[in-house]
Amino acid sequence: MDVPLSATTPVNDVAQSPCRAQVATKKAVLYSHDPVVRELLSRYIARDGTEVVALGALGEAISTAAPGDVLVVVLAKATGAEPVRVARQSRPRGPILALSEDAQAAIAAYGFGADIVALLPIDLDLLCCKIAILAQREAKLLGAGNLS
Repeated sequence: MDVPLSATTPVNDVAQSPCRAQVATKKAVLYSHDPVVRELLSRYIARDGTEVVALGALGEAISTAAPGDVLVVVLAKATGAEPVRVARQSRPRGPILALSEDAQAAIAAYGFGADIVALLPIDLDLLCCKIAILAQREAKLLGAGNLS
């Protein structure tokens, strides 16, 4: 299977992400039906200190994500943007980042409530940056009492 990801730095590089948000605790809950993609993304995202929980079941990922956690949803061609719709209905608040190889699914993901959508392949440093930005924004909202 072709893994639709690219990187400027090898996954095993221990260097810090160039876009490291100043958030006390960053946690990403990653959903992908593909175990290879889950492993690659979780290892790369974790390299800057982000706690990553990678799951192959959408319902489990949604229930695992706490209010401040970034839910990363990798869209499969077969499901389109449907996982984002399900996630947003189950989780009206909290950041959702969707990744898709298909531009139409990416557009639909915004319509279903994704906060950020990125097309695959994506530079993995940029992906980490997007997660950090969402985590930082969410921490500010939670700290200000704007979310429960």
